[in-house]
Amino acid sequence: MMAGSRITRSGWRLAFQRKVTKRTSSALLLTALLLASCSPTVKNLIHSPDFVLQNQPERTLNVMIVTEKTPDTKEITQWLATCGRTIEEQVGISMKPAQFVQAPSLPSVNDISARLTALYSVGESRDNWDIMVNLADYGMLDIVSGLLNLILPIPIYQGYIDDTYRKIIVLKSRDCRTFVHEFYHAFIFTHDHSGGVMAGMTFQLFPFTPPLNNTLYLDESDRDEVLKNKWRDFRTKSQLSLESPQDVIRTH
Repeated sequence: MMAGSRITRSGWRLAFQRKVTKRTSSALLLTALLLASCSPTVKNLIHSPDFVLQNQPERTLNVMIVTEKTPDTKEITQWLATCGRTIEEQVGISMKPAQFVQAPSLPSVNDISARLTALYSVGESRDNWDIMVNLADYGMLDIVSGLLNLILPIPIYQGYIDDTYRKIIVLKSRDCRTFVHEFYHAFIFTHDHSGGVMAGMTFQLFPFTPPLNNTLYLDESDRDEVLKNKWRDFRTKSQLSLESPQDVIRTH
């Protein structure tokens, strides 16, 4: 009996040690990713005369806001101005809501190509817009994933942009970081993710809470690329559409 008891305790200790080791490894990995995503940004340079001069001339983009429900135009306009302020100070691009469109019964927010294709159809018959922003809601899949996140970390996409034109943004979250991240994808084509606001992952203590690495600022190399493509033509397909696009608009 004593031998059996010693074996049981030994097995319990081994299992406990493995669990501690696994959690420690996960914590170290999380810390490494978090530090990598918090690389130096241009935040401390925005008031430099040379930095400000590089942002000139300023470009103003017309934004089409698409919602499934009746839009609260005042609230959305204020939200866009708040989120857009950091974009203007970093790269000299401002935005104005040119039109609000209600489009009920869009495909599921998690059926990415179908959603983007439907939104493209909404904008195709309308003029006077450069960027489209679809303010969506979390889907059922996101809610289930969020609950599972309490047990096992599962990536949840907060937003995405099409790879065909890089001009249609879908947002599940109203967090400014999500919008700013997707917005800059419209001007950065050499890579998808890097540091600063363009980090590929954010980390949350609990699902649907603000991320820990919540910077709104670009690193210097990403800012250079945004400035290089600042005056891009949104009517032209992005080079990604000819390479290996993922989130595509089905135009045929």
